[in-house]
Amino acid sequence: MVKRNSSFLPSLSSGVALVKGNLATGYGGGLYVGQGTVNISDNVTFEADTCLYGGGAIYVAAIGNAVISGNVKIKDCVNFTTSASASYGGSALYSLGRLTMTEGSITGNISDVARGTVYVSGANSDVTLNRVKISDNTARYGGAIYVNTGGRIMLDSDTITNNTSTYLTSYSTPYTGNIHISGGATGRFSLRDKCNIEGD
Repeated sequence: MVKRNSSFLPSLSSGVALVKGNLATGYGGGLYVGQGTVNISDNVTFEADTCLYGGGAIYVAAIGNAVISGNVKIKDCVNFTTSASASYGGSALYSLGRLTMTEGSITGNISDVARGTVYVSGANSDVTLNRVKISDNTARYGGAIYVNTGGRIMLDSDTITNNTSTYLTSYSTPYTGNIHISGGATGRFSLRDKCNIEGD
């Protein structure tokens, strides 16, 4: 796991970089952004990174900022918590702060018990996903995205398809396959331009 809590790691980019198979017993399996800004770009792949609480690939704290651009791939990451707490989630991304992802893909990530492949929460959160492909992910609620109390997210020209919720309603049907917005997040979720949202 790479951790940025001070002036370390201003960027992760150039050529081909692979962040693979890392484990966090808390947050941020691949990358933990505690404060400041980290730029991630140009063919970086986060693969099979795991966490116990949130952010299998990337965790952004309330005073952190992650800027992700170019052909960045986040795939096959796992949140392995056994707790259904609403504060646990994000097999791929978990943001309490600022996070912008432009292009790239988030695919094949798993949060069987936790919430969302992309998890957004808190008054300081400000997440924008622009032209990102989010597909074939699994989570308890919100197979693609879970917006918790106070969370803010904008989707712009994204493709969100074939994501699955593992939670079954009393009618034994899946619950909110792609996007789940909690009551406290009302008014902080927005769509812009031509988003394609299909599947469960």
